[in-house]
Amino acid sequence: MTIDQLPAERLESRRVRDLSEEEFGTLYHCDRFTSTVLLNRMRYTVGHMATAILREAFSPIIRDWYDFACTISGPPGLDYPMVAVSNSLTTFLGTMADAPRNSVIEFGPENLSPGDVLICNDPYRGGRHVNDVLFTRPVFYDGQIVSFVNIVAHQLDMGGTVPGGFSATKLNVYDNGLVIPPMLMWSKDVPIRSTFSLIFDNTRWGELLLPDFKSMFQQLKLGERLVLEDIERYGLEAYLGTHQFAVDTSA
Repeated sequence: MTIDQLPAERLESRRVRDLSEEEFGTLYHCDRFTSTVLLNRMRYTVGHMATAILREAFSPIIRDWYDFACTISGPPGLDYPMVAVSNSLTTFLGTMADAPRNSVIEFGPENLSPGDVLICNDPYRGGRHVNDVLFTRPVFYDGQIVSFVNIVAHQLDMGGTVPGGFSATKLNVYDNGLVIPPMLMWSKDVPIRSTFSLIFDNTRWGELLLPDFKSMFQQLKLGERLVLEDIERYGLEAYLGTHQFAVDTSA
């Protein structure tokens, strides 16, 4: 069964607690206990990614200020719902619901392959300033995208007229630093040299940014591995059904 073949029933105006076991199973493709376990495992996944980022961060803005967030998004067939977010900077709770969706739709999910990492920092696409760089990795299972693991993290410098990008006399977004549209930074787990050159030819403090970028890459791989472990253990239908369960119980 593919994602597009999953039944399209929705909760509408009813409460989850009022559903019978049969109705719950029809909506979410698993029982209540399994959906709760899966949702908590998703939260564990982003929490595990966040802990590793804090442990390995070179930039003090990440290490000391928690200026980052890790999330899991659903696949294109479910309209990219944000189903789990790490306990980090609260500001990203609003923007990360749409930023991965905007990046993937513009780049084209059909153009993504296993091992790819998409980046974007454009404020008009992601709702943040240019220092907050989004890293998105698709999770493939049986040849189809079943999720995205995402990290957004503040970089100490993305170019611009002054170090750090916070100019008191800036007139537009370009004074802040380099604006990056959705583009690949890793392709099939291989670094894209032209993307790295674009960034490091236009930014300061590369000795801090580069190890942080490498850490983001490793934590995205960790998130992908944990998601695939959940799918192998509980099944794809239950995993995707829990995405809708997460949306319905957070409304």
